Amino acid sequence: MPTVIRLIWRFDHEVSFEYLDHLGRTLKELSESVEGFWQAASMGTLPYSLVAESRTDQLYRRISVELSNINGWIDWTNGIGIDGILKTEDFLNITRTTSSILGVTKVKRFNRAGIRFIMVCDKTVKIDRAEWTRSAIADNTYDMTTRLLGSISDIGLIFEGSDTDMLLYRVHFGPNDRNSLDRLLGGSFSPEAMVAFSDHPLIFDLDLYENAIATAGFSFARWASTKLEKAQKFADAWEKASRVEAR
Repeated sequence: MPTVIRLIWRFDHEVSFEYLDHLGRTLKELSESVEGFWQAASMGTLPYSLVAESRTDQLYRRISVELSNINGWIDWTNGIGIDGILKTEDFLNITRTTSSILGVTKVKRFNRAGIRFIMVCDKTVKIDRAEWTRSAIADNTYDMTTRLLGSISDIGLIFEGSDTDMLLYRVHFGPNDRNSLDRLLGGSFSPEAMVAFSDHPLIFDLDLYENAIATAGFSFARWASTKLEKAQKFADAWEKASRVEAR
């Protein structure tokens, strides 16, 4: 079961003049739509932007409303099983907050709606890092790289594409180490948490997104549920394949 460390979302849309006309009301909805959920809500650093955030021992959450997008993320201090995200009050309350904001801004369509998962595989998965690297790329690619540049110490695979329902993706994944975590997470987590996350042998950075999404009846949780399912299946499949490679 993959463990999600950071969940990021972003909904891009045309500039909302309703938002410009009702900046104060949007801030009120942002701070009060779910009572006590956000510890602070204020004007952001970007022009005409609003930001709300909260921090607990378990997580940090943030949402930002801007002229042409709504975005945010959650960091889980110790990670969270991907199958438990939709069951958390945090995610459900972010869904309620997003719906309240849309009620003010009157955005009719998202030009792009995306959700991104930074996650690691089950730490019980044991892989042979060198063998994983060798099996992940064609022999001629491996041989040419090592012959001309030297031995390979790290590898990451990047794929981009779409499924038959036009859900687009970009995924970057491979063996995990502290350097990979530092590149993705920076200094957002404690040294102890980074060491714990380093014990998980595979890391995934998966971005799933769609274009031209109508907002009528839109529910963030309902929309995200199919993406969570796809992300889990992808990470689970690579966990299984990597266990086989390690034997």
